Amino acid sequence: MTILFSSMKALTELNLSKNKIKCKAVKAISKALIFPAEAALTILSLDYCDIAKEGLDALFGDLRTNKKIISLSIDGNILDDDTLKGHFLESFDMNKTLQKISIADCRIDDFKIHYVISALSVN
Repeated sequence: MTILFSSMKALTELNLSKNKIKCKAVKAISKALIFPAEAALTILSLDYCDIAKEGLDALFGDLRTNKKIISLSIDGNILDDDTLKGHFLESFDMNKTLQKISIADCRIDDFKIHYVISALSVN
């Protein structure tokens, strides 16, 4: 996956929404995001892909060092408390290039919204 992204110098948007790629594929995608020197990918959509904690932790963890992604959409995936207060918050604190994030239908309740607000306040 890393080789694929780095060789696609003109690809700016990747939409894998509504595919059941789950955690293993998301981990591969997130690792590819760490090495974006040649890659042009700026928009990543992973809506309704059955991504849970392990995959989202990897994605947000690796977004901390990615300076190319400006838009991320993960609608319909489950954001748990640990992911929100850990890697989600850290990725926003360290990645100042991310301009848009869509987290609709991610089971964010009154308690979890505080983590989202905290993350947005540091970006």
